[in-house]
Amino acid sequence: MERGDQEYQRLVQIFREECQEHIQQLNSGLLALERQPHEAPLDEVLRSAHNLKGAAASLGFGLTAR
Repeated sequence: MERGDQEYQRLVQIFREECQEHIQQLNSGLLALERQPHEAPLDEVLRSAHNLKGAAASLGFGLTAR
């Protein structure tokens, strides 16, 4: 599927905004894990990481094997 440059830039901007939210959630969750490892919401940390990875992949961002 081909996208116009303007549309792609709009999607990248949305991705950046979502990244900020996911990174804040990851930071909060990891700090909570550090303070209280048995009571912290690990599922929320994993969900944020999974959503961030999925959003990156949908725009073609990702790691390539060398």
